[in-house]
Amino acid sequence: MSSMISNKSEAISRLAPYLEQIRVWVAEAESAYKRLDPSIRMIHSPRTRSSNISDYIKSSVYQSIIGQEDSNPNIRVRYHYGSLRILIEDKFQLTFKKVDKNLKPSYIHTNRQTRFYNHDHFGQNEFIGMPQEVTNIYAGYLWEPLDNSQIYLVCPDGNSILWHIELVEPQGQTIGETIPETNQ
Repeated sequence: MSSMISNKSEAISRLAPYLEQIRVWVAEAESAYKRLDPSIRMIHSPRTRSSNISDYIKSSVYQSIIGQEDSNPNIRVRYHYGSLRILIEDKFQLTFKKVDKNLKPSYIHTNRQTRFYNHDHFGQNEFIGMPQEVTNIYAGYLWEPLDNSQIYLVCPDGNSILWHIELVEPQGQTIGETIPETNQ
């Protein structure tokens, strides 16, 4: 795992141009889900809610990237075996997860997910020309039904967490809010 980025400072430095976009993908998805009729949302199980938010995340990612790959060649998107994967600068492989207060994702343990969290590099054919070793990360959201959820970028290390970064909304802005222009 010589090329895995295990240092949080280095990860922040490399991911800095993408952090706000990652936060927006998750925040827009949650906002879209919260706009559903409350009588429909109230009958959703946590699993259904997570599936809906996951679909909204996919939509947000595709709307912002697909068709614009030439403007940002450092991001490649694949939907493979039911999982959205984003390769960033050939260094990071990103996915999205609902997390608990310990920033651990809730998921059914599969060999594929175990390999992802252990940084065992599999499925390099998901991305043509994918490097042998990338750092696997996930954007995790801690669901808050009445407020904006907390969003984190997490680097797993098997059953523990190597590092995490909280993705906070820029002060004074909220998703879906238009900031008026001022004539100056």
